Amino acid sequence: MTVQAEWRTWELSGLTVTQLRFDFSFSIHMWSLQRDLLITFGTPFTLQSDIGEAQTFDPERNETLAPLLSLLHRKVAGFSASSKGECVLRFEDG
Repeated sequence: MTVQAEWRTWELSGLTVTQLRFDFSFSIHMWSLQRDLLITFGTPFTLQSDIGEAQTFDPERNETLAPLLSLLHRKVAGFSASSKGECVLRFEDG
């Protein structure tokens, strides 16, 4: 029997990526005057563009994380997380 993941979604319009942290994990911090959100990835994760291109990053290999700098100052649309530990962060521009 397979267990179906349950998802929860949060609307995050108005938040902007204000800080990226690189160490043995990768953290992305989104902030506004009303609220903020910090997401930390401690294992490899995939970034997929709006045109379907996917790139996998390993936070323990800092030398490969440079493309993530393009996330800084981008506006966030929403965040979803599953009961299986999966998550999706959506940006307003895809």
